[in-house]
Amino acid sequence: MTKRLLFLALVVFWAANAFAQASPGYTKIASTNGLSQIDTSVTDGDVYQYQVTAINQFGESAPVASNVAPIPATGTHSVTLSWGASPTAGVTYNVYRITGAPPNSPGAFTAAVN
Repeated sequence: MTKRLLFLALVVFWAANAFAQASPGYTKIASTNGLSQIDTSVTDGDVYQYQVTAINQFGESAPVASNVAPIPATGTHSVTLSWGASPTAGVTYNVYRITGAPPNSPGAFTAAVN
């Protein structure tokens, strides 16, 4: 009886940010291929902060936060978000939002109240 030894090799490719997503408390509100998003579901008198992540075949990037966007108490308003392109081609962007006192410092992209 001949014994055979079986070697099984498993190679895992993992990017450091493969499982990143928005910070705790943020809710995903959109996915887009573009470099902007309009949030029309804001409530008068609330304060919002947004985060954007880039997604490709390797996973989701760490989030980038917006400035804080306080909504005036009366009127009909929306928030226009805009950010710079990822240096990686073929990405989709996830947009996240938190309401109330934002837990993050103002960030690297713009949230403009309309």
